[in-house]
Amino acid sequence: MVQRSHRVLHLSRGVVVMEKIKIEQHSVGGLLWVSGWLFTIGFLKLTFWKGVLAVLLWPYYVGVWVSAIIAAGS
Repeated sequence: MVQRSHRVLHLSRGVVVMEKIKIEQHSVGGLLWVSGWLFTIGFLKLTFWKGVLAVLLWPYYVGVWVSAIIAAGS
């Protein structure tokens, strides 16, 4: 969803400038991410604390894995 609004900037000598502001909301990506995490935690039958630990540590391990793939391809 994109919202457009205008902000009025007042400059000296009576000159008025309109500045366009574009606001984008990416809520679909966030919903997919959360639903994917809930599915993964349920599929692996993790306990609550193991699920919290997985959410905190998973991005690190994915980053290490991706950097190793990129380094191997170079």
